[in-house]
Amino acid sequence: MDRRELSAAVGLGLALGRAEGADWVRALDALSCAIPSVGAVQVCGWDPVADRFVVVAERGYRREVSADLSAMPRTRWGRRLVEATRPLLMDDDLDFRASPHFREWLQPAGFDDGLSACLRAEDGRTVGLIHMSAVRGHAFGESARAFVAEVGRTLAPQVDPQHYPHVDAQLTGDWSGSRLTERGQVLALSGRAASPLPADPRFTELAHRFARLRRPPLAFLWPRGRGWEQGLLMDAGRAGNRVGTLVFSRPHPNENRLTDRELHVLTAIVNGTSNPVIAERLAIGRRTVETYVERLLDKLGCASRSELAAVAVRVGLLLPSAEPGSLGDVAALCRGPRPHLPFPGPRRSP
Repeated sequence: MDRRELSAAVGLGLALGRAEGADWVRALDALSCAIPSVGAVQVCGWDPVADRFVVVAERGYRREVSADLSAMPRTRWGRRLVEATRPLLMDDDLDFRASPHFREWLQPAGFDDGLSACLRAEDGRTVGLIHMSAVRGHAFGESARAFVAEVGRTLAPQVDPQHYPHVDAQLTGDWSGSRLTERGQVLALSGRAASPLPADPRFTELAHRFARLRRPPLAFLWPRGRGWEQGLLMDAGRAGNRVGTLVFSRPHPNENRLTDRELHVLTAIVNGTSNPVIAERLAIGRRTVETYVERLLDKLGCASRSELAAVAVRVGLLLPSAEPGSLGDVAALCRGPRPHLPFPGPRRSP
């Protein structure tokens, strides 16, 4: 790489490596800086739900040209691209200029040269495509081909429907994970075992209600067998090929030895519920609720109810429910602060 390409590659890495997810505006800026002759660029990702490539980010193409490029893999020219082991320049394919892609869409839009590449995951799966076009002929050469081949390794994880790099940077490998689609499908995530939680219909109901809220991540506990799973719900995305909800989970050691009833009381405290209301909703006495609160203060090493609530949210000691108005109403729980990622452990009482 020359200095311009190296600078662009660094900028691309910074744009795509953010903890909160990819900044595609900055990423496209970096690609344009590396190859100044680029007049338009499109990045597509494979959508296993729609069974097609969908546009993740683009700049410079009219809508009809964009639609044709994203659908290209279903044609013989697109299949050549997917089968290619390196990025393809427009004139690598001797009959591409006679194709409808060029004659009916690209050429009328003013483009006379192009470069396209298949984006692959580390395991060899085809996860996306990148198309670049220029107005002038011979705008792309071997240096552009080599640059796109190199940065394709950075782009691929960002369009992989089974891979969420910004989450992997925060959650260790002992967390299992799955993606739930709006249609109820459960999809695998690469490098992680499937989460057992979506097998519970009550949990999928909770996940779908969480998705409709469009709130920040929610850390929680979920009953499984005789113990608990520590869980995390987060938005998978609202556009492109990653629409849905992510769920991550792992067995919860319950080092603070919290009981089911204590967890229900703690969840109610987070929701701002008073002791009398907690007593009424759980059908127990007010003194009993006070006893539970005192135990929680002791077990979690806290000095007040507000500190209890902060600890519960930070480490996910919550029992959410899809039922509106319940003590664990997920809508109410999501109004509070975000959990702390990566997860710290709750403090133990001495």
